[in-house]
Amino acid sequence: KKTIISAAVGASLATTAAGVIAKEEGVSKDKKTGQVAAYWDPPGQKKLVSIGYGHQIKDHEYKQGFINAGGEQIFIRGDQGIDTVMTKDQARGLLAIDLKKYEKRAAAPLGGKFEHLSDEEKVALISYAYNTGSTGSLVKAGLLTAINNDDPISGGAIIADRGIQTAG
Repeated sequence: KKTIISAAVGASLATTAAGVIAKEEGVSKDKKTGQVAAYWDPPGQKKLVSIGYGHQIKDHEYKQGFINAGGEQIFIRGDQGIDTVMTKDQARGLLAIDLKKYEKRAAAPLGGKFEHLSDEEKVALISYAYNTGSTGSLVKAGLLTAINNDDPISGGAIIADRGIQTAG
């Protein structure tokens, strides 16, 4: 991931984070139409459905019958939304909306320290929050201490060794 993040430095933080997450997450495509397709997430169960770059369909979206993807309404179709499709541009729009929330979830547990991190470090933490919900678990594991001590090696080890493990 570091190579991907390093190559993207210089772009806006949101654009960089979106690029990293889109590359890491990928999309599921409908075999017939080539559109971005919903999928069971995690695989092997029949309750939770995601679409786009890992956007898990939320209860309020089921209730309203659509997902807001950058100003467009994507109607939820099929059992638990499994037949829902969207374009790649709509998936990018949805990711942009989601990233605003996850940037806040990455920053909040770190207090004002988040603003002092490099763009690479911020993108890594946004990606972590996107996959786990927050950086709170990292703070509990000692990340804030590593940041306060200006020790990126220890910080990286905390993420790698003590952070929540995801599929990728």
